[in-house]
Amino acid sequence: MAIHAYVLMTNHVHLLVTASAQPNLSALMKGLGQRYVQYVNRTYHRTGTLWEGWFLALGPTPATRATAYQALFTQALDPAWVDSLRAGANGGFVLGSDRFQRQVAALLGRRTWKGSPGRPEKPVADPAQQALPL
Repeated sequence: MAIHAYVLMTNHVHLLVTASAQPNLSALMKGLGQRYVQYVNRTYHRTGTLWEGWFLALGPTPATRATAYQALFTQALDPAWVDSLRAGANGGFVLGSDRFQRQVAALLGRRTWKGSPGRPEKPVADPAQQALPL
């Protein structure tokens, strides 16, 4: 697979890939998912599927679980946050604290935040040097 671009979101990932040979994209995604679950299980000393027990932890009865699940989606997202999320995803920038952005930049070896548009300004020449006779 050739990975042309990727975006890591909080609950999913966006990939722009080209399959060069077999196995195909579905086999790649299956393998990635399996490895991720194994990583989570090793890291947190657990077993089973990634989402095992997630929904059941919302409440003791089906009705309370359904109400708790619906409540997760009742608040609208802040439009400014959504705009910054879109700008970061479209520009390939990291969202987070300054410290987090610097850590990711150090790992990637590149700037991970939006820079100023255009070229940097040239330094202003010393006026005393401009007044020298030729």
